[in-house]
Amino acid sequence: MKKSVVLSWWNTGVAPPTKSSQGGPRTDISAIEIILEILESQEIDFFGLAEVNLNFLNKLELAIRDKFGDKYLVKTEYKVFEENDRRKYSILDIGYIYNPKNIKTYTSKTVEFIKEDKVEWHGVKLQVKILNEDMMIYLIHFPSQKYEYELEFAHLIGKLRDEMFLDKRNQPVIAFGDFNQDLYSDMMLDIFNCSNDPVDCINLRKFYNPFWKHMGNKFSLFSEKDIVRAGSYYYGNKKSWHFFDYALLSSEFVNIKSKLVLDEDSVCVIDGLKSNETYKNDHHPIKIGLKEMT
Repeated sequence: MKKSVVLSWWNTGVAPPTKSSQGGPRTDISAIEIILEILESQEIDFFGLAEVNLNFLNKLELAIRDKFGDKYLVKTEYKVFEENDRRKYSILDIGYIYNPKNIKTYTSKTVEFIKEDKVEWHGVKLQVKILNEDMMIYLIHFPSQKYEYELEFAHLIGKLRDEMFLDKRNQPVIAFGDFNQDLYSDMMLDIFNCSNDPVDCINLRKFYNPFWKHMGNKFSLFSEKDIVRAGSYYYGNKKSWHFFDYALLSSEFVNIKSKLVLDEDSVCVIDGLKSNETYKNDHHPIKIGLKEMT
């Protein structure tokens, strides 16, 4: 029986909700090639995806079936509502891939927030079983420039934190996402209650962010030349870096008394990909591993 699993996340950039250009054949092919390479080279068991649409996910499903047979299943949480619907944030652009032999999925629920009597979609949470352990996985895509005032974004962050803490009462919780907040920002440290110290997470009811140690590393994701990196997302000419993409884990995953814990050595921004080095996307994929305590 498998004693560990690998979980990944990527904001693909295939179908950005705020842009009129929603991908295209060349973009789709490039992103699919990268996803296939990551699935194979990193032995991924669960892969959350953002900025995808139904057309892309259908193509991806066919490509995965052609390469891997029935090893993986592709699911969509993509939703667009009608103009007369009361929801204000019109697109939920989340999909995910998983290996049903190692991960069982049961239910999914949209992560929604009420603002001025409007419902906004910002992600999905999945009830899953991994290595015989029940847990909740959140896939989050927060807006980048939607909130004009910090107070509004702080309210959004706080609502997600409270929902995760409620779920944590019954089971471990992991949130993957493009949070559009640097991992060291006041929003994530003070309002979301995140920490890079496992002891703090156990004693002070904080969520653990294991990606701090990867700030400032070098990598060569789409080029053979090393690029100095200080995050998972770059702006403009790659001189302005942010760490917007990461995973937040409840304290169970850093407690040695737990049956299933984080494998710290597995945590990384995925690099060295060979597929389509010319693909232009400003977000980079991340991964973590979970392992059984023996």
